[in-house]
Amino acid sequence: MPEWIKFYLDEMVSEAVAKGLRARGIDCIRTNEAGNLSQSDASQLDFARREGYAVFTRDSDFLELHAEGIEHCGIVYLPQQRRVSIGEIINSLCLLHDVITPQDIQNRVEYL
Repeated sequence: MPEWIKFYLDEMVSEAVAKGLRARGIDCIRTNEAGNLSQSDASQLDFARREGYAVFTRDSDFLELHAEGIEHCGIVYLPQQRRVSIGEIINSLCLLHDVITPQDIQNRVEYL
């Protein structure tokens, strides 16, 4: 049975994204659902790693953590200044989910 990417959605990501992913059968969890609101980015990245989630974020601080060599299960980054619809975000994450394995994204950054 194939393994699929699971997504940890940080505080900056709309609840509508989580609903859209779940409607398509994709495992995801939001920061508040994990009880991690107001936690540091490093703590959130560590939580996601321990639970096997790739982080989806619009926060460039996660790129800095990656550059420092902190291990993670993947970071999917969408710059804040890039204007995209919720539908585009969901479709992009679905595409990643369908074509990249958790092993492929481990300790890597994918840009949307």
